[in-house]
Amino acid sequence: ITMAARIANTRIGRGETAIIDFACKNRSRQRITSVTVDIKQEVRWTAGYHSEYAKDALARRLFNRTERWGEMSKEEVKAEQQSRQKNTDSHRDRKQQTLQTIHKAVFDGENRVLLNVPASALQTYSGALVQVSHRMKIKITFDGTCIDHPTITVPIYLGTPTSYGAQIASPQPSIPVATAIATPTPSAPPMGVKPSAPPSEAEIDLAAPSAPPAEWAAAVTSAPVVVGHAAAVVGGNANDFDGEGGAAQ
Repeated sequence: ITMAARIANTRIGRGETAIIDFACKNRSRQRITSVTVDIKQEVRWTAGYHSEYAKDALARRLFNRTERWGEMSKEEVKAEQQSRQKNTDSHRDRKQQTLQTIHKAVFDGENRVLLNVPASALQTYSGALVQVSHRMKIKITFDGTCIDHPTITVPIYLGTPTSYGAQIASPQPSIPVATAIATPTPSAPPMGVKPSAPPSEAEIDLAAPSAPPAEWAAAVTSAPVVVGHAAAVVGGNANDFDGEGGAAQ
């Protein structure tokens, strides 16, 4: 069996999806019944003389069957064995071609599965008392008994999902906060503003006009009227005043 697998990322967050590509070439007479991929979780803890071990399968998927899974005939197997023993150029060329075909199939994603990691899985951890480890296992199952089943085992790391870090980094909506603003009373000047001093006499222009306004040029003047002292009447009959006491004559 010539087999290969590719995992997009061996560091997977809980609740996220793992991408696995697989390809193989069956160069035997045994029939391949299935190819599975699963994620195993192992928990170990020790305290003094006590220890405990637990193993669990977190997820499992099946790969689709391809034409390269087909078994070889008896004649093809015999010819392959003879070519391998002689180590001919044709044998090396066929081997190199097979490797190139498997490599291309894996990187082209011809046989790909998506494996969902449950959010309830434990994080990978290695402490003094508790160890939690995870591994991904790809297994080829043949039809028959007393046959070794080829496997590929890859250690992986389960941790905090990347969506959790993005959620924390995103800006959160702001909460409006009421702010008290002190308003000064009308009788007092505003805070921080000092009343200015009244203007000085030097700042006021007290210069007298040098000439009358131009509108006064069109005014009509008349001769002054002189009123005699004896003829002046104010609020009543004309009177003559004499003496300090103002007694009427």
